[in-house]
Amino acid sequence: MRRGYGSSVTEVRGRSLRIELLASLAMVLVLAVVTLSFTAELLGSRRHRELEVDRLREHTHGLATLAAMRFRGGQAEARALEDLAQQALASTRGTVAVEVFAFGDEEASAAQLLARAGLPADDAPAPTRTAQVHTHALDSLGLVIVDEPLPTFGTPGRLAVLRSTSELSGWTRFADWPTILVVAGGVAIVLLALGAFLIEAQVLRPLRALKAGVAAVARGELRTRVRVDASRELNELGAGFNEMTEALSHQHDRLGDQAQRLRRTEHMAAVGRLSAGVAHEVGNPLAALLGYTELLLDPRAEPALSEEQRGLLTRIQSQTQRIQSIVAQLLDYSRQGARNQREVDLDETLEETLALLRADPSTKEVEIERVGASSLPAWADPALVAQVLLNLGLNACRAAREGEGPAKVRVASLQRGDRSCIEVRDSGPGIDPEIADRIFEPFFTTRAAGEGTGLGLAISRGLVESMGGELRCQAEPSLLGGACFVVELPSQAPAPGSSTTLEREPTPEASA
Repeated sequence: MRRGYGSSVTEVRGRSLRIELLASLAMVLVLAVVTLSFTAELLGSRRHRELEVDRLREHTHGLATLAAMRFRGGQAEARALEDLAQQALASTRGTVAVEVFAFGDEEASAAQLLARAGLPADDAPAPTRTAQVHTHALDSLGLVIVDEPLPTFGTPGRLAVLRSTSELSGWTRFADWPTILVVAGGVAIVLLALGAFLIEAQVLRPLRALKAGVAAVARGELRTRVRVDASRELNELGAGFNEMTEALSHQHDRLGDQAQRLRRTEHMAAVGRLSAGVAHEVGNPLAALLGYTELLLDPRAEPALSEEQRGLLTRIQSQTQRIQSIVAQLLDYSRQGARNQREVDLDETLEETLALLRADPSTKEVEIERVGASSLPAWADPALVAQVLLNLGLNACRAAREGEGPAKVRVASLQRGDRSCIEVRDSGPGIDPEIADRIFEPFFTTRAAGEGTGLGLAISRGLVESMGGELRCQAEPSLLGGACFVVELPSQAPAPGSSTTLEREPTPEASA
């Protein structure tokens, strides 16, 4: 199997883990079941043989007691002993021969057969004077020979022995090996099915979930998370995968944010160079034009101008001043001013800015209020912060007047972790989502021609970012229904060697 992602090709070879696990499990289970079954059968057969031998010994001992009663005055009643042997042979299942032997007074005397019933084994050992159990023929004929001595009353030194030859049961001789094999095979199949289910649930299913997660990450879905509910090791593997995707997603966001900032910086640099050149080339002619206009408007000038001529010159003067104002803004946008950044409390700056806003004639119909923390530590330049807030406040007041309800502007100050935030909200119509990504571009404006240059927000964002902060427009409407601009500044001085702009961690969106 070959997989290709981009220009790289990864070749994956090998047998299926499912087949290998099932085969290994099958071999282990079959060997275990068969081994246990045969062991149990062997032990059971041996125990059964011992019990049967004990039963035969007890039976032979009882026959010996009955046979001892057939001796009278030291002489054996042969007919009575044969009758007893025949009865024992006929009444006892598995008994193939019953014999009675007598020994003389001498130790070396041979045994003399007194009575016999049945057919004894041809290779049976010679009887002895002591009680014995002969099991040598178990492997070939399955016979057990039990010798039990019995007293011959009235004859000192004379001894008789009763021999019982019995056949072991078929189970003891052959055991139930076919049945054992069938049962062992059935148990192995059941255990194999159970093991396959456990492997599927505890190993293969989690691995498939991890495989799907890896495929999703390969497609670029870096926020993919997998849920593994299996053994501890696989759970740890799933948790490690989730941590990896979270780190990849975080790093991807950081790289995207850095790339966006770099593009914006390059754009600002290009526009700045162009603006600086245009401003210097246009500034001198504009200054001369304004000077000549002022000379013409001087009341002492001869000949005196008519009212219509003075009106035209006044319009020329105001429009020229407007051009000069735009050129000045271009210069402000193109150069990095000196910053007096330090640890400050922005409370005084906020109050002064709000006082200026309330004093502006264009905001007299707008209700301006401040909420939130009364103390807001920040690492910033108060003058630049005042410039940014004044621009945002004027824009908010202008938007609030365009709303349908009462015109309101609310400035909120709050602390989020190591960031100091200032939110400027208005009750205006809000910002169209289609243009939300362009409002910070230089020269982009939604006002009518002649009412704005489109540099205010661009300059404000540049000033905030120069202090290591961020200026953004919140996507969702504010609590007042209009737009919400958020200024974030570091609460304290950055650590030595750290960057305050491109390397900064991304911060969450401000709440409404």
